[in-house]
Amino acid sequence: MELKYLLLAVFFIAQSRAQDVPSITCTYVLSAPNYICYYNIINPNGEDNFTSIGGEHAEGMTNADVTTFLPGTVLNTTNIPQIFCSQFPNVNMAVFSFLNVRTLANNPFSGCTNLTWLSLWANPVGEIPEGTFANNRLLEYLDLDSTNLTTLPVNVFQSQSNLRTLDIRSNPFAALPGGVFRPVSNLVTLYLTYCNISSINRMW
Repeated sequence: MELKYLLLAVFFIAQSRAQDVPSITCTYVLSAPNYICYYNIINPNGEDNFTSIGGEHAEGMTNADVTTFLPGTVLNTTNIPQIFCSQFPNVNMAVFSFLNVRTLANNPFSGCTNLTWLSLWANPVGEIPEGTFANNRLLEYLDLDSTNLTTLPVNVFQSQSNLRTLDIRSNPFAALPGGVFRPVSNLVTLYLTYCNISSINRMW
């Protein structure tokens, strides 16, 4: 009986260690017209040296066919590795919400030039580096709700002339630079509720 419990303990220790090994996998689902990667990620130290994302494609489908990233069931990372966009360059919708992402360094979306819909909702990133969305010229929807932002780079939306919906609510903005919204000439909806902003600046 003691041996049985010892083996059980060894099994759980092995499982715990296995869950600490950085990895990204996809469960692929074809839901026409979308080919979805439901991703699981274990990356507590924010590594960005992944060479591939695991998972078995649906019959006849390839990385080039993936259109959508959606969260799976195992989500533990402090960054968004570049491998997402380098392995799946044709993605047009990406949801990276509730991942505990704390940095957007290394321009993780630069390879996703076809993105039209991007959500980073509820990640404590704190800062959007200038040029983060420079290659995402097709973006129509951008969700930065509850990302702990205190300001934005003046040129952060320089390439977003197609943007129609921008959600930056529930952020502790201390100030927004003049002209920050001028490049988004097609903007229809701007969510600014639950911020520290007390007045509208005409220079925006």
